Parts: sequence; structure tokens; C-alpha cells
Amino acid sequence: MNMVVMILFSLLWNLLIIGLIVIVVKKLFFSKKTDPAADKRSGFAVSFGREDGMSQLFFLFSVCLFGVLLLSANAKINKFFEGRDILFVTALAGICAGYYFRVIYTLVSGVIAMTVWWSLQAVHWADKPDIKPAAVFAGLFLIALMLYALGRIYETMGLKYKRLAVVYSIPGMLAIIAVFFSFSTRFGLRGFSGITAGASVLNCPPVLISVGVFLAVVMGLLSYGFKKRAFLPLEGVYLIFLALGFAALAFLPEQSVFLNKIEPHLPFSSNAYKNAEFTFSGLSWAVFFNVVIFLKLVGIIFLGYFKKEDKIINLGAFMVALLIFVKYFDWFFDFMDKSLFFLGAGVLLFALGWFMERGRKYMLAAIKKEGGN
Repeated sequence: MNMVVMILFSLLWNLLIIGLIVIVVKKLFFSKKTDPAADKRSGFAVSFGREDGMSQLFFLFSVCLFGVLLLSANAKINKFFEGRDILFVTALAGICAGYYFRVIYTLVSGVIAMTVWWSLQAVHWADKPDIKPAAVFAGLFLIALMLYALGRIYETMGLKYKRLAVVYSIPGMLAIIAVFFSFSTRFGLRGFSGITAGASVLNCPPVLISVGVFLAVVMGLLSYGFKKRAFLPLEGVYLIFLALGFAALAFLPEQSVFLNKIEPHLPFSSNAYKNAEFTFSGLSWAVFFNVVIFLKLVGIIFLGYFKKEDKIINLGAFMVALLIFVKYFDWFFDFMDKSLFFLGAGVLLFALGWFMERGRKYMLAAIKKEGGN
């Protein structure tokens, strides 16, 4: 299961980079308040205000100290419990404290810790039968979809639930972007090929049951969200497609992405990656992941217009531009002339800029009309 650990670190690294980008973009584009009414509606302003930030930090530190206390007590009894058990109890305490006291920092940490716990537990379950790591990643992706769908539903339940909406929707959205961003690169495609190798998930009932339960919960949330009109029509169809597709990933047969074999220890900058030729299957997956990540980022822009939040619009546009820039150094560059690539990218960015300007004027007009009423 070394491949699982490698891909997990890759996903976490991408998630960290995306998180840092969000912070930088927030400082660059969102530092000035342009419309008090819009800020009041914004989930960002409600959830991450400075007024109660210090008290939330103290709650977070108390949960961390509780986990340290459990680790110390476990060491005194000769490590009777596994580290995963300590993590589970600490994550559960963080989630319960977050809901009871409405503490966002603790709730976010608890949700992330619970996801990490399931990852470690699933790897432990899958280790002995040596099942394909894709089953574990299918479960992780369904968890991300579950969080995102739950966050979008909370958005329809009034200002009281704005905090909870941001807690679930933002980490879920960033995790989905990190997954597709990773698998859309050469390095990620080699990892994708590696996680499809192994025994069938049918040989590991705990992981199989977990994936089935996660899929059922996601489909239930999507069905409830459709009734509450929490999702845009195309957004809901897109989420259903992702849920079914990544549940099927657990049963996907082994995929061969490159014609020549690339050793796992080779760095991404080596000539083995630069000179690697795709198989037909590998090229199909490369196109699929790149199209899906592009549609996801463009969907974020549409979501910003739907919610009338310029922060989400600018973030989506920035991520699209970043994706195009990264693709220049990745596999797209090998398939077309440099000038042709930048011409196509320029046309694409011009179209997005035109669309955003028209949408910005429409959004400002709608806000002014609401203020007049």
C-alpha cells in the first residue's frame, strides 16, 4: 500500500497549495469591502469574522490538549489502543464541541481529522488482502462530495447555518479540485495507474461496505438538495456523475497509462516523464481528468454568480488561469505548437473575461435593485 501513502501525500500537498492560493487571492482581491449587504450575506464573513476568532482558538487548543492527554494515558497502559482509535475519539470530540458551541475552527479540524481517521483505517483494512488502493480513494472522494453537498444544503437554511455551510462546502470543494488537479498531470496519471492495481475490493468487505454507505449518503443528500433547490440543475447532474463515477473507481480494472514503465522512485522532473508516451487508455484518462477539472472550475464561477458572491467568482477565474498556466508545463505542451497553445489559451481567457464582465454588471444591477426595494 505504499502507492496509497504516496498519492495521499500528493493530494494533501495539492490541497495545501490550493489552500495557500485561496489565502493569497483573498488578501489580493477580497481585502476591501465593497458592499456591506453582500458581506452580510457572505458565508465567508459570517464564518471567519475576527470577533470570536480568539475564543475559537482556545476551544481548538482544548481539543488538541484532550488528544494529547489520551495519547499520554495510552502510553501509560502500554499502548493498549491504536493511534487510529485516539484520533477517532479526538475527532469526534472536536465535531461534538463544534456543533454544541458553534465553534467553527474546532468543527473544521474535527471533520478533517475524522476523514484522516477513515483513510488510515481503510488502509489498515485493505493491507492484508492487498486490494487495489483505488477503493480507498473512491471512499475519500465520496466523503468530499458528501461534505460539499451537505454544505450546499446548509446554505438554504438561513443565516444561522451559514457557518456550517462554509465548514463543509469549502473543504469539500477544495478536496475535489485537489483530486482532479492531481490526476490531470503526468505524475498524477502514473499514480492513478498504480492505484488501480491489486485485488478486487470484493475481498475486503469493510472497505466495500464503507464505499456503499458513502455513496448512499451522497445520493440521499443530493436527492434532498434537489427538493430544497440547493443545487443548480447542471451542478446536481455533475455531482451525480462524479458520485457514480468514483464509486465505480473501486471496481475499475488495472489501467496502463504509459507505454514505457516508469519506476516509482523517479522524480517528476526526470526525462522518463517528459519522454513518456501515452497509451490510448492513458490519453483518454488524461483528456477526461483535464476536461472534468476545467468544468469544475468554470462551474465555480457560475456558482459565484448564482450566489452573488464576487469572492467565489474571482477565485474560480483565478484557478482557471492557474490551470492553463500549469498545463503549459505539463502534457498539453507536447501535443501542440507553443504559439498555438497560447493562442487558444488567450481566446479562452478573453471569453471568460467577457463573460465575467457581463455577469459582474448583471450582479451589481441585481444587488442595487434589491437594495432599492
